[in-house]
Amino acid sequence: MSLCNTIATLAHEVEKQLSDISETQLAMLEILKKMPEYKKKKRLDLWDDDYRNVMSETNSFNNRIIDRIWNLGGFNLFGAFEVNKTYQYYQQMVQDL
Repeated sequence: MSLCNTIATLAHEVEKQLSDISETQLAMLEILKKMPEYKKKKRLDLWDDDYRNVMSETNSFNNRIIDRIWNLGGFNLFGAFEVNKTYQYYQQMVQDL
């Protein structure tokens, strides 16, 4: 599974599990779920911009989880893909959740 599809899957699953999701958090998750579409258009830069435009600065439990998924997606966004470091980040993220 590609990283973009992994991000989309994680966002879908997290949305089902979180309680008291705000409209802003739903918008954040929606952008995460659309990462494969942005990749297909070769516009992951817009994916990053769109997320940053809706992200909440609130340090809530929900936001921390959603931001961790976004950070995983953006880990290699503007540089060479680092498989080992990305996998380590993913493992740590899943363990923390």
